[in-house]
Amino acid sequence: MSDLLHQLRAAAWDARLNFAPTEEQELLTGLEEVLVMVNELKKELDTTGETPLFFPPLPLGRMEEDRPGKSLPREVALANAPDAGYTCFHVPRIVVE
Repeated sequence: MSDLLHQLRAAAWDARLNFAPTEEQELLTGLEEVLVMVNELKKELDTTGETPLFFPPLPLGRMEEDRPGKSLPREVALANAPDAGYTCFHVPRIVVE
């Protein structure tokens, strides 16, 4: 098994995706084409001495400060919940192991 196929399957497993063998092969072919193009660009473009691009994260503190305020009444907050208990709403389990 090729290393690229192994990486594709690992990424699919991480993302909880299941591919049929034909889909897997199509994805693998597409990835190989992209890698070929990237390698061609590496050969054609001399990037020696060029500073790599850097996109810094947005500055911290852009969110509003938390301020105490009036809370919703419990009945209003839970009114649209599909399955509400006395003090909370219940969320169905979606992660299957």
